[in-house]
Amino acid sequence: MVIFYILLMLKLSIITVNLNNAAGLRKTIESVRAQTFKDFEHIIIDGGSTDGSVDVIKEFADGFSYWVSEPDGGIFLGMNKGIAKASGEYVMFVNGDDCLPEEQTLNNIFSNNFTQDIVYGDAILKNYLNETLLYKQMEKLSIFSWYFSFINYPAAILHTASITKRELFLKYGVYRAEEYHLTADWVFFLYAIYKYNATYIYLPIPFTIMTTTGITSNPSNVRKINEQIEKFRWEFLPKQLCYELCQISYLTDLERTPFVKSIHKFRLYLEHIHKKIKGVFNKDFWKKSQMYFASKASTTNAKKSNYSKYKLFHFALSSDITNREIYIWGTGAQMPKILLLCKNKKLRIDGFLDSNEKMQNLCYAGKKIYAPQDILNRKNIFIIIASNIYAEEMAKNCENYGLLENKDFYIPFKKHIIISTL
Repeated sequence: MVIFYILLMLKLSIITVNLNNAAGLRKTIESVRAQTFKDFEHIIIDGGSTDGSVDVIKEFADGFSYWVSEPDGGIFLGMNKGIAKASGEYVMFVNGDDCLPEEQTLNNIFSNNFTQDIVYGDAILKNYLNETLLYKQMEKLSIFSWYFSFINYPAAILHTASITKRELFLKYGVYRAEEYHLTADWVFFLYAIYKYNATYIYLPIPFTIMTTTGITSNPSNVRKINEQIEKFRWEFLPKQLCYELCQISYLTDLERTPFVKSIHKFRLYLEHIHKKIKGVFNKDFWKKSQMYFASKASTTNAKKSNYSKYKLFHFALSSDITNREIYIWGTGAQMPKILLLCKNKKLRIDGFLDSNEKMQNLCYAGKKIYAPQDILNRKNIFIIIASNIYAEEMAKNCENYGLLENKDFYIPFKKHIIISTL
């Protein structure tokens, strides 16, 4: 009977969580329906949408093994609800507004014949302008890079670009959505890999096309995310190590100093901690951490050009711009760094700019987020472009309003390569 069940068990359960995004949900469903790989079920968990999402679900209802539309209290609680209804060997989350990159995506993934607990790959990030950027995840994970993700951002596995064995959730529990409503996936992967020794493998394949307008991309949630990460560190790390880490303001030091000096300083401090609390880490654990920092040092030359721009930033702001209205254009990952640098220079920030209509009129750090066209036509302004992806486009917009680079606006970050427009 058990053998018969194993033979019948589906390879994959795709779970889609949605709330009031009928157009995005339709796109998601159509990308799943188009897959040439068919050994999967599709589960829809809708959070009680009122925008027509339910009509979309009913239109495609014959292709779902289960669907429901009711309030669920958040994305991770909805994902847990989907896990409870799943029956596949692996679970994959393709949430509303995300989609699978091509018809062969699932076939490309499962043709690798893996047996690991967690399988993850790359993601294609798409902004509200439909511009896309390839986000490559780390092939080898380091517990230090995971703990201190401000050193190397691609440290945690994206749940949208991974598949996980369902039995992992059954053994060790589902997402802790109530305690960590913004970081529950980060917590789950860290526990599964480093506490329960779950196996994992990286595949250099784009698993998903995901939008950058989710709750974790919202600048207003940055503080809550950091608080939840800090809470989890105290739960997971040895308490003595946490007390040691709290004795220095290493976060500020890492932001203020060039990349190479930061890594070197942090490595020396970790060695100091290790001497004080012998036995907390085993030899293999410490060797891996040493190898991690050695590998980071080997990439010094590649990183140096980006971080040297902080010096240029300080030089550019050394001129007298205190009598101008200063705005930071961009509310993404680079904005907090710029905000910190401005604070160190004692510059008053009058507000932020963002082309995303969903962000406009919100507040961050007590300042309003404006539409660019409402500010760029003003006189006596200075714009700091806090983006490394769309900096060139932002600069052109500034020039269209008669602003001059390094006089009326400044770009401190190097532009990444946009790979395509979907």
